[in-house]
Parts: sequence; C-alpha cells; structure tokens
Amino acid sequence: MTSPGQIGRLLLAFWIVAASPGTAQQRGSVSTWTVDPSPEVTIGQVDGPEEYLLTTVREGLLLDDGTIVVRNSIRDLFELRYYDGSGQYLATASRWGQGPFEFRRVLSVMHLPSDSVLVLGQDWRYSVFGSRGERIREGRFDEALTLGLNHDLIDGTHLGVEVAVLMPTQDLGRQRHQRAYVIRDFAGATDTVAVVDAEREYVYRDGQRRGSYGAPFGPTALSAAGAGVFWLGSTDIPEIHGYDVDGRRVNTIRLETVPTPVSRADRNRWFDEVSARNPRALRGAEELGFPDALPFWRGLEVDREGNVWVLRYDMPWAEGPQHWDVFNQRGVPVATVAIPQEIAPRCSVGLLTCRLGILDIGVDYLLVAGRGPFDVPQVRKHRLIKE
Repeated sequence: MTSPGQIGRLLLAFWIVAASPGTAQQRGSVSTWTVDPSPEVTIGQVDGPEEYLLTTVREGLLLDDGTIVVRNSIRDLFELRYYDGSGQYLATASRWGQGPFEFRRVLSVMHLPSDSVLVLGQDWRYSVFGSRGERIREGRFDEALTLGLNHDLIDGTHLGVEVAVLMPTQDLGRQRHQRAYVIRDFAGATDTVAVVDAEREYVYRDGQRRGSYGAPFGPTALSAAGAGVFWLGSTDIPEIHGYDVDGRRVNTIRLETVPTPVSRADRNRWFDEVSARNPRALRGAEELGFPDALPFWRGLEVDREGNVWVLRYDMPWAEGPQHWDVFNQRGVPVATVAIPQEIAPRCSVGLLTCRLGILDIGVDYLLVAGRGPFDVPQVRKHRLIKE
C-alpha cells in the first residue's frame, strides 16, 4: 500500500496501464433493454412548498426501500433531501454549514450497501445518514483526499478516486493531460492503480495568468465503480479496465468497434456549432487541429448489479437517444439500451464530460435529472424493462 505522503510523487509518474490478465473475448446472448418514457415518480414542481422546488440536481440515488435521496444545490450551497417512494418529502438530512453533519462544499453523495448514504466533503470530512435521513456517524479522511476530482464507492469500505496529475508549471504548448486513479479505504490506506491519458489541450501564458484551450472532439479519461470493481479508461482507446480493491486488474472490456474518421463535414459542422458561443474552443481548434478519428465512447456508469454501462460516442449536436452497451463484470456484453432524449438530456457542445442526466441505475429502474414544464428541474424514476 502507498502512504498518503507518497501520492504526489506517484501522480507525476507517467506510466500506462499494462495488458489485462483476464480479458473477456466471448460474446453471450445480448438482450435489448428499454426505458418506459412515463415516469413512475416525479419530484420537482413549478410552484409550491419549498421542499418540492429544485434548483440544480447534482446527484441522486434510490435506496432499497424506495426512498429517493437528492442533492439539490445552488453553487456550493446545498441540501440533502429525502423523499418517499411516491415522491412525498420526508426530511432534509444535511445542508451548507460548518456544524455537525453539515458541509461547506460537497464532493459526492454515495449509496452504502447497508442502505445508508455517505456524503463526502471537501474539508476531508464525511457523514453517514440512515434511510430516513437520521444522523449515524461522522469521520475524517486525511488531507490527500482533497486532490480528488471524482469519487465512487467501490464497496462498503473502499473509494475509487480520480486525481489530476499536476503538470510542471513551465510546460506550455500542446499537452496531453493525465488522470491518476487511486483506491483508498476509510482507514486512510491508499494505493495508486493507474495513470491514464486524459484531455488534449494547448497551454498558454498571458502575463501572470496560465490558461488552456481544449481540442475539438477531444478524448478524456473516465471512471465508475460498484460491486467491488473500479472501472476506468481513456475514451480514445476501445478498452475499459477493472480493478479490485487491492489494485489488481481483474478484467478488461474490449469494445467491438472501429475508428470513425473525422470528415470535412464534421469539421465544418463543429465550427458552425461553436463559433457563436465558444471562442476558446475556436482557439483550441486553431492550436491543436482536429484528430484523425473520433473517441470510441463518452460515458461510463455501473449499475446496482455491478454491470458496466458504456455510452457510445456520437457528435455533440446529435439528436435522438443515447445508445449504451451493457457488460457484466467479466466483460461479456449482456444488453444494449437506447435511452430517449426526453428522458436523459444530452450534454451541450463544448463539455468534456457530464452526468448525462442519469443519477442511479438499479435492477429495474433509472433515476434521472431532467426538465419539466416551464423548464423546471425535476428528478424522475423510470422503469427499466429487460427482455
């Protein structure tokens, strides 16, 4: 195991993931799953009591007893609200503050196997709440956790943490950033399992200010965890690697796809889409040019059964459903899912990653963040139909 004091040196080591010891090559019987467009539960109103008005839904999850937990935010201000299985308000378990079970900034909200909720804060603290919002316990991680960009619960005692690799401040020009992926337990033991290539950027200096421009159709690194496995990869490589809580690679998902060349029409459409709204993106195209091929995928989720959902890449301006391929933990394809756009809205042009509207995936449901009449924010539960 690696001590927290060694993480900084590990994050500056540029090493790539090696070949997987257990790569699934066989294909099983692939089903087609669908999502019922009519929600079973809807939370969020145009007007009414404050506890039913949502601003920005950052995260949400469904507990085993049907309770829906929502992290509702305005910038760093937030509330952790509980609703029953029909959408009726139950309690507010936590909010912005400096007192017990309060946070000045929340990093992540996660579902513990005991049907309780873990809230992780930037000030190294965490709190655990029960299925009705009751306060169970608090704790504190060491300082190294504040380096984390994203956090996923691998199992009841281990987190998978995505960490930015710190680039030397004197490096300018074309860069390929990296992400380190760290597994740590609640006692503070830490193990860095991989460093993966992430965004392509052009780094510049304007006086004392340092900035960057992103690449068109640029790749990124993504991760997701659940059921004891931490999955990660770079979107311009058709592979996603899974690690257990000891940092050992246990499997690899290989996507059966071929590179899609970036055409002249793609370049022209990209300029048409971004020129009026994102001058920084135009500078990225000017300094970095366009890639020869598009990324292979653009989203990663793990459902409650441990299945891995991989979102196929399509253009930022594309209309229509999101297309997901679902794999079991051995890396064998089990299903495809087309989620209609009205259920899970798409990312806007220029964003590298986003949650894609999906908050939580269960055995028979999707919990999503969307928009209702008059563009009001909502959380909706939809039935997942497996055939």
